[in-house]
Amino acid sequence: MSESVLFLEEIYSQTDPVSVACAHVEKTNANFMKRGVVKFFNASQKFGFITSDEDKQDYYVHIKDLPGPVKPGDRVCFELASSKRGFKAVKVVMEM
Repeated sequence: MSESVLFLEEIYSQTDPVSVACAHVEKTNANFMKRGVVKFFNASQKFGFITSDEDKQDYYVHIKDLPGPVKPGDRVCFELASSKRGFKAVKVVMEM
């Protein structure tokens, strides 16, 4: 069995409802993923904001950094990247 499969089985066996998608990305990616919720998203303007569970900060997100359509209340995992105006959410994945 591969290391990723064993890691996912370990996550499934936990009683805490951890998102397997986020856990897999965290394990296979060197950068730390944050969890949060989509606060606002305007598809016509191609941007929105994600509120981090950890620090309760709102982070800008551009449509190009999303895996597909999102709506307020969707649970996501994301990385932070520096931008001209501060930090923004990138490499966003939906929680399962």
